[in-house]
Formats: sequence, structure tokens, C-alpha cells
Amino acid sequence: MAPEAPHEPPMVKTHYEHLVQRRLRWFVRIVVPADVRDIIGQTILMKTTGCRDQRQFITTVDVSLIPSEIGGEKLRLFTVDGDRLTIRLPEQVSRFGQGRKSVSELTWMREPPIRNPDLAPLFGSRCLKSVEAIYADSGERVETWGPNPSGRMVLVPNGRIMFLFTKADRQPPTTDAKRAVMFNELLCYAGTVRSDGTGRFITTVDVAKNPADIGKEWLRHFTLDGNRLVIRVPEGVSPFSQGRVVSFDNVFVREHPAA
Repeated sequence: MAPEAPHEPPMVKTHYEHLVQRRLRWFVRIVVPADVRDIIGQTILMKTTGCRDQRQFITTVDVSLIPSEIGGEKLRLFTVDGDRLTIRLPEQVSRFGQGRKSVSELTWMREPPIRNPDLAPLFGSRCLKSVEAIYADSGERVETWGPNPSGRMVLVPNGRIMFLFTKADRQPPTTDAKRAVMFNELLCYAGTVRSDGTGRFITTVDVAKNPADIGKEWLRHFTLDGNRLVIRVPEGVSPFSQGRVVSFDNVFVREHPAA
């Protein structure tokens, strides 16, 4: 490999020996075995682009607890070792670091698959289009999350499902009272899912915004019409219904893979 041009600025050391930074671009340094080094040089510098070289990815945020993050792009570096995934956040000043710069590492483990062939038509990511409460005593239908809610449903083949709902047009909070309101305008939970017959599935919740929901099992009915999925929450008394018996229709539309 040809030597680097002399006009390139020097590399900046980071906390990780295999990462270097020049200007605002991230590179991965790969040190090759000695028996190959004479052929291709002492060190290869490879610019990472997307996920092609399995070293970094960029997330464009479209749903978030924090409204100011929506529309932003987040760079993440990652390594995979068998079932172990390590995601690194580049050095930055974090709101958790009390003004200090830090590099964060998140470690994940692959979960064993749970076979759900009956739910295969629901696999993938879907965008929330509407949430309607249907009151049993009057038949009244109310958009409990407003006319244009924001949210996602993701179901992957290993049997894990995730939901995230927020109201539209939320503004960054400026007081503790507004932060509490913003927190209550979010609903999210995840868990393992299993089929319960035609048009039915049960989620066993293991992660949730409300800790009281963890360990619960929730039955949902669904109908699928092309890319349109309607998930019906059975009748019951909801925290949103002020003591009235209500069911909910959540409408999702399948998202197409990014180019």
C-alpha cells in the first residue's frame, strides 16, 4: 500500500489502540501478522463507511424520549465476538459525565431464538400511524396520543418485540414539571412474544418504562391488510380511561428497508 501523503495531519490517539481520528473522520487501524506485514505494509488504515466493514454504523433518530435528539445522527463503533456485541460511543461530553469527556461501552448478548412461525408476517419494523381508544359504554373513539403520534413496533425472528409510542410535536422541556409531562407522553416496553392462535399473540414484558409492568403477560389481537397492521388491546380499565372500560386500536404501517 502506498505511504500516506505527507500533507495529512497527524493522527490523534484515543482510548482504544485500534481507533484513530484525523479531522472529523474515524478510522480503524488493523495490525496484520508479521508474515504478511512485508507484503502489504506495517499498518493498514481503512476508512469505515456505513456497516460494510463491520466497524461502525450511523443511526438517524426519528423517535426519542428527548425531542431535541429527533433528526440527529449518532455514530456508533462496534465489534462482534460470537454472541457478544460491544458498541462504543465516540469520546464526547455526556449528560451523565458531569461535564467530563468520556467513551462509553455498551455490551449486549444475543438471545436464543424463540420459534414463532405463525407470527412471521409481522416480522420487521413498523411506523405508528394512530392510536384510538374505543369506550365500551358509548362507542366513542378518541385519539389518545393526538392526531399524529410518533412511534415504532419492531418484531424480530428470534421472538423479541418492542413498542415505543410518543405524542407528536413535543418540545424540549425547560422545567422539572415539563420534564414530568414529557415523560408521561412516552410509552415503551419490550419482551418475548408467542403466538396464541390465529390473530393473537402474548407478550411477556421484561423491559418497560413502568417497572410495575415487568413480568406481566399482555394479550393482543391483530389483523393484517397488506402493509397495514391493526393491533387491538382487549377491553379493560386503562390509566388513560379515567375508570371507564376501553379497548385500543393501534395502527402501524410497515417501513421499507433503507437504501
